[in-house]
Amino acid sequence: MLVNIVIIAIYFFAMLYISINLIGFLVRGFFTDTAISDLEKTGSEFVKGEIIKNKRTDIFINIFALILNLLFLIILYRYWNIGVMAVAIVMMIMRIPDLIWEIRYGGRLSLNDTRTMPKDLIYFITGYSWLLEFPLLYYSLHYL
Repeated sequence: MLVNIVIIAIYFFAMLYISINLIGFLVRGFFTDTAISDLEKTGSEFVKGEIIKNKRTDIFINIFALILNLLFLIILYRYWNIGVMAVAIVMMIMRIPDLIWEIRYGGRLSLNDTRTMPKDLIYFITGYSWLLEFPLLYYSLHYL
């Protein structure tokens, strides 16, 4: 039993790392930096040309990230089961509010940021979602 829990914990942290990075890769492409938007209006012609190139590259990266996310979910479903895929989807969804906050305020969360950020329902749901994810992963790998 203890060995099973340790193996599930290893799977859990591996899936957490992969799913958080994949969703971060996708979500960051949907939001533009405000400094780039300001440069688009006030910058020189060279800068405006580079911003246009950057937008085209962002579209390509978003499509590539979407394909990677779908491929990851299909692999989880194909080689494990739908429960493991559901855990990965929950991990990805629970990361989105933090990513939006990081994009909006320009950096990773630190201890001071967590003290000043609003403590609403979404904060608690995303913060304690692992209490749902870990048992669901255990159940999915052992009983489905």
